[in-house]
Amino acid sequence: MKLNNKTKYCLLFFFSLLVLTILQLLNFGSRLDYYWNFNFSLQISNGLIPYKDISMIITPLFPFIGSIPLLFSKSIVIYAIGISLIKLLHIYINCRIISILCNKYKKKNKNIYILLGYLISIIFMSVEYYDYNMFSSLFISLIIYRELIKDDSIKNNIIIGILSGLCLLSKQSIGLFVILFALLKTIIFKENKKDILYRSLGLLIPLVVFILYLLIFNIFDDFISYCILGISEFSNHLSFIDTIFKGNILHILVLLFFIIYFIRQLYLLFIKKLDSNRVVILYYGISTLSCLYPIRDYIHLLVPFITFIPLYIISLIKIKNRIKLNTKFINYSLIIILLSLSIITIFTYGYYYLDKSSNKLVLKDNYSSINGMVVNSTLKTKIDDILNYENTDNSVRILSNEAVIYHLANNKYYKDYDMFNKGNFGDNGESRLLNEIKSSNNIKYLINIDTLNIKEYSYQLPKNIINYIMNNFNNIGKINIYTIYEKNID
Repeated sequence: MKLNNKTKYCLLFFFSLLVLTILQLLNFGSRLDYYWNFNFSLQISNGLIPYKDISMIITPLFPFIGSIPLLFSKSIVIYAIGISLIKLLHIYINCRIISILCNKYKKKNKNIYILLGYLISIIFMSVEYYDYNMFSSLFISLIIYRELIKDDSIKNNIIIGILSGLCLLSKQSIGLFVILFALLKTIIFKENKKDILYRSLGLLIPLVVFILYLLIFNIFDDFISYCILGISEFSNHLSFIDTIFKGNILHILVLLFFIIYFIRQLYLLFIKKLDSNRVVILYYGISTLSCLYPIRDYIHLLVPFITFIPLYIISLIKIKNRIKLNTKFINYSLIIILLSLSIITIFTYGYYYLDKSSNKLVLKDNYSSINGMVVNSTLKTKIDDILNYENTDNSVRILSNEAVIYHLANNKYYKDYDMFNKGNFGDNGESRLLNEIKSSNNIKYLINIDTLNIKEYSYQLPKNIINYIMNNFNNIGKINIYTIYEKNID
């Protein structure tokens, strides 16, 4: 059966979207970061205002984009579809960059390079969740694309400025470095110095809109508190060695490969001469390393990987000229691969949905916005126990980073408790929260004592708050893994 190009690309898009969406539901049922990001977008779609009503330490573009599909349905499945569309856009931009580099370096068999770039990108996107760090790297990829087309027009420079501003509104630390290089590039490469003016003009457009938003909703002080001053209260005692080897074998191999490759590129940059195209990708890619502040873990270390994929493909993969694959063969191959993956993921999801005896199962019917997620049976039992307890007593606060899961399942939101980690409470936030707890009455606090001695969890816990409650409140029982504390009222 012959398919025209439009049909082939539609099939490729559909199967890619299906695989990326189902894998989010299958893989991230226990990934707290995924729930936190979903919760930001969900609460925005519910009408809450970032910083004032929502405990956020990032600039808000990604949560706002994520909230758009949730205006139609408050479901994590709909959110997963929206995130998959963003992932596909990111993959598409990477493939466009590979195409440009193939033309510049006169690579034959360009379609094979693009195929490899697509496969590597979609595999990476399938196993890693997509957050504001990844989203900011999307704008970096778009900037790299605009830089590589070598368009010196006023319009292109304004677009680069706008994209730099959007990067800042996705993750402030990454955005600052991107803006710095985008403005200084004209000096470094001895280009038209007027380009700085046009890029600055483009940069002002999203920044002015954001500042007006802060002023209109009277949340400028809240933004400063949570996004700038409060970050200094973060605590990260994990060494880089711990960070690298904390992931699974795939993460370790990817990180080791990236580190070796990155060192090699720096050597070529300073000892030998790299051409301007590679320098542009390298400099913009380096800016993503700033996402390691304030938290460094293997997830943040993987963020730069996606930006460097086009450079990996061009630099490391040598395709012999005698290997010739036409576009039709490549398109059909991709469709078959993705169709096979779609069948496998659908079958796996269906198995978890129907088989109640499995160690993993699908949340359904009674879990509000997170219906559809695949979780392990232990987590489901915890959710059920907490929901039953909260339904009999509304005056409950869970002092755990897992609180977001229980509250999403119960359609509740508590600003400073749904992301109960150091640095997420704003300027002097721990002291403020501790004073609130001291003055509270008729509230029960749930604490997982076992996590206090686990390095992986304890370094982010606000122990001053937890220790105060354990030392001054009454232990009145236990629910699942949580000990219940209540204030002693004389």
